[in-house]
Amino acid sequence: MKVLKIFSLFIIASALLFTSCSRDEEIDIIEPETEIDVNVDTNPLVSRSVGSDEGLELECLTILFPFSVVDMDGVSIEIEDIDDISVLESEDNLIVDFVYPLDVEISDETIQIDDSFALGEAFVECVPDFTEYDFETDFPAYSISSETSCYNIDFPIALRNLDDETITVEDQEEFNNLLASDVHFFVYPFSLIDEDGGTVTVNDSDELFETLISCNDFVWTDSLDIDWGENSFEYVGCYLIEFPFDIVLQDGTVTTINNHEEYCELMFQGDIGNFVFPITLTSEDGDTFTVNSEDELFDLLDDCDTWVGSDTEEDFVSIFLLVAGSVGYDNVDACYSITYPIEYTDIDGMTQNLESQDESLEFINGPEFFNFSGLVYPVNIVITESGEEQVLESFEDIFALLEVCE
Repeated sequence: MKVLKIFSLFIIASALLFTSCSRDEEIDIIEPETEIDVNVDTNPLVSRSVGSDEGLELECLTILFPFSVVDMDGVSIEIEDIDDISVLESEDNLIVDFVYPLDVEISDETIQIDDSFALGEAFVECVPDFTEYDFETDFPAYSISSETSCYNIDFPIALRNLDDETITVEDQEEFNNLLASDVHFFVYPFSLIDEDGGTVTVNDSDELFETLISCNDFVWTDSLDIDWGENSFEYVGCYLIEFPFDIVLQDGTVTTINNHEEYCELMFQGDIGNFVFPITLTSEDGDTFTVNSEDELFDLLDDCDTWVGSDTEEDFVSIFLLVAGSVGYDNVDACYSITYPIEYTDIDGMTQNLESQDESLEFINGPEFFNFSGLVYPVNIVITESGEEQVLESFEDIFALLEVCE
């Protein structure tokens, strides 16, 4: 079960345009030494900004105090604390941009933003609050890119606005500008481009999530039975994970996950490598387990009624045995090579392809294997020593071949 967040907003590169503010006696108004060229259009993000004790919150980032804004006359106004934020609600002046650079906090890290374009780029990496939408039908659009995922959006793409109108977006710039205007949702199907340049088509929110989560390195998740409910993503198999817990990120660093929102963000961004053990899991009956290793985790998962693997033990081990015989060890060549592609059926009865040895090894060691049901025969192999081609028609043929290979 799972949920996460991904959402992003973009501030149009020419200017960030707010609502107006009044010239209060407590606010410093500084006449600029040089005239500032400003755009007088109203910034669509004004209604999304909320003042806090730290600064101005805009989705996933906070513009830290103090900062300054500039009005349509080129007058700079300094905002020192939350009391000064109230002047932005006045209609006396039109605020058109920030004064750069800005100190911005994102995920507990403070960075410097040098211009409105850089601020816009920071917005596209924001993630949405999943509690605000029915993600099964209304998945908020965000910029899926190499900065936020291992995939990129394949343009053109269709988006749906809050009035249920569909808009075709031709490129990233148009996409970003549209998201700045208001919330939009993905329209299915659409395509993503993987790191090798291949194209993946997603037909619904479940498929989009499964594709995005595949960027993670973990091998402990069971089948992707998505539940868009309150506790989404907090289950490992049939067990609820207890916060806080530590995760190894794909760059090797360790971070602590304190709550649902932090977990969701990392999951969607594909940053997770594995758990740092021990972790604490709670069963559906309320029993608590301290898990000290990956082996202990898999032992617990074997007890879950939600396991949806192969129908028989032979089906389950067939691909392991087939691939094992095609891998050399102890400086000894493999007994045979597999003629690719090979096919297998998943738990939904659909036929899938494995295109190479590397892909097969990645498959049997990755989360996709939990969708495996059985090999599709015949499978062709080539004996290494003789070059003889053989056709395997069943699990028994694989087993007999391995006995000869010994």
